Amino acid sequence: MTAPSSSEAPRVVVVGAGLTGLVVAYRLAARGAAVVLVERDARTGGQIHTVREAGVVVELGAEGFVARSESVPRLCRDLGIESELIDQATTLTYALEGSELVELAPGEAAKILGFQVPREELGRGIRSMRLGMGQLIETLSASIGGRVSRRHDEVRRLSPSSEGVVVELGSGAQLTAAAVVVATPASRATQLVADAAGGAAAGLGQGALLSNASATLLYDASQLGRPLNGSGFIVPARAQTSGFRACSFVTLKFNRPVPDGTVLLRAFFRPTEEDLVGRDIPGWIDLAVASVSGPLHLSGPPRRAWASMWPNALPVYDEGYREAVARAEAALEPHGIFLAGSHFHGAGIDAAVVSAEAVEGRISSRLGLEPPAPR
Repeated sequence: MTAPSSSEAPRVVVVGAGLTGLVVAYRLAARGAAVVLVERDARTGGQIHTVREAGVVVELGAEGFVARSESVPRLCRDLGIESELIDQATTLTYALEGSELVELAPGEAAKILGFQVPREELGRGIRSMRLGMGQLIETLSASIGGRVSRRHDEVRRLSPSSEGVVVELGSGAQLTAAAVVVATPASRATQLVADAAGGAAAGLGQGALLSNASATLLYDASQLGRPLNGSGFIVPARAQTSGFRACSFVTLKFNRPVPDGTVLLRAFFRPTEEDLVGRDIPGWIDLAVASVSGPLHLSGPPRRAWASMWPNALPVYDEGYREAVARAEAALEPHGIFLAGSHFHGAGIDAAVVSAEAVEGRISSRLGLEPPAPR
């Protein structure tokens, strides 16, 4: 069958240019859909945000994906960057007990911290990209290139009609689509799909949410009063102060270059609402320095530092929230509106890609799209 021209191809609007939105756009464009990707922020990538400064790779968002993932390596293979995948160099982890670092059994750190990962994944570590997870975002963005229409705008409303789904943009423009993918945080999705889902939309905004903050610190190795070993340490809940949960020894965790004679550390926090309002980026850096200096016997300030905050970034996937998502999807999909991403289908990068590809498959079946041409 001859692929339809762009004027004949069914239009699919993807709302949100995080990892999920980019993957959906990439996969649907490969099948010949006329994809419009709408993102209100200047930066793409969502909770993946990598910067490269001072000779180091700094993750301000997610640092990797579960080692068992099949979807992310497959995506990287399709994008031609499979050789850029790297494994966690060590999974040895410690717990801070008083002033001592005590070695933990494999998988114990994830259980103590309450990571939402399958039991079989415990102790296996994570994988990442040689240039940081932002390398995946950059490659996806380049790959969709001229095949996807991109709009820097805000979606205000989604309204089902006899012609399809009407997408109202903040600029005043309207698009009519055969299908719409909502790849946004749940709180935003609740507003967008209210007309189509009715009361079923409300449950999306009622689930519990967790916030994250972190600071990455570059020190001279001479400032360390004790040798580094392993991937880092965690702080048991009973000993946590100011939300300090863990410290990653980035220098040892991943085989990435750092300037000679330096070490890279990343401190992780679970902030309260008051923390998010009352502490700015310099404040998080100061707190990180104070939190890691004692356990690692550090002297003096770091050479460079970076920090980021992610308010209400991670849903808690309890049974009630899963049921709310299922109700919303049942109400939305008959109209051609699909929820996608880790805000709906499980935590983490692997879950985001799995969700994107599952939604792409349902849309392709609905619209009768052809399989993509072999690479």
